[in-house]
Amino acid sequence: MPQPHNEHATGDIGMRARIAALDLVRAAQAKRTGFDEAVANPAFLALSESERSFARAMALLLLRRLGQIDHVIDRRLKKEPNDEVIDLLRLGLAQIGYMNVPDFAAVSTTVKLAERSNATRPYKGLINAILRGVLRDRAAGRDPLAAPDLFDQLLGHRHDASAFPLAAGLDTGFVSLRMRLERERTSSPSRF
Repeated sequence: MPQPHNEHATGDIGMRARIAALDLVRAAQAKRTGFDEAVANPAFLALSESERSFARAMALLLLRRLGQIDHVIDRRLKKEPNDEVIDLLRLGLAQIGYMNVPDFAAVSTTVKLAERSNATRPYKGLINAILRGVLRDRAAGRDPLAAPDLFDQLLGHRHDASAFPLAAGLDTGFVSLRMRLERERTSSPSRF
């Protein structure tokens, strides 16, 4: 009788969740209801609660930051590899830039995922180089995954960061929603 896969024994902790996250992202990109269908899939439901939570969080974060992540990938590639490699780069960069995953774990697990497939195995050096390059840039103070400075874009110039002390902690999605709501509130006549 075959033994159930033990991630702790093989050193593949979190691999099933990462594979599931990739499946969720691919399903969401394939069709509008793909994500909902994928989380209801029996294979996904067979994961532990912590694996499902991690996979959902990673997939949703990756989808939310897809434009930023793809921009970083595009700037680092001379020639685009196959879609599976791009998906792995996206997964690794999402973990490095936006999740509370140790850098070494994000790189290591992404490279291990690349080793599992004939389509991605030849690119594991490329994946490793791109992820580590982003880490080196971040360590040097040039974080390519950092959100763009919203105030610079709005004002069109550099500013003294001390003038906006709360801006550093705000998420750009919140800021843009807040600004749109403020604009709508001030441009529409008051009912009171």
